[in-house]
Amino acid sequence: METKEHIDKQLELFLDDVLKTSPEYSLSATFAEKVQKKVNRKFSWKYYSTAFLALFFAITSAIVFTFLLLHFIDFSYFRYIIYYILQNKSLIVNSLIVILSMYFLNHLLLGSAFLFFYYKKNLSKSS
Repeated sequence: METKEHIDKQLELFLDDVLKTSPEYSLSATFAEKVQKKVNRKFSWKYYSTAFLALFFAITSAIVFTFLLLHFIDFSYFRYIIYYILQNKSLIVNSLIVILSMYFLNHLLLGSAFLFFYYKKNLSKSS
């Protein structure tokens, strides 16, 4: 059975050999830019989606907390709010959908546009 030092030495020799030999293929001149664009796109979608969901859950939690507080302070007022919501549920749900869609798309599209122009400006400076 080989010792850890022997295995480490073999691995080190192998890596030295691999890193010293030239590859049998070549990458295009714009390969790094293409990879950077894909990473930036993925990062922006992930970042802005996470930011939107965090804000959405924070606002939803605040609303739920307020309703629970109203429920314990004055139950009659809480019943009035629930009755009003149930009578106008389609209007409230549709308004919320429009507001959330506008905020999400605006945030995502403006954020993506900012990142696009920011990285494009930095790439042109480094060229």
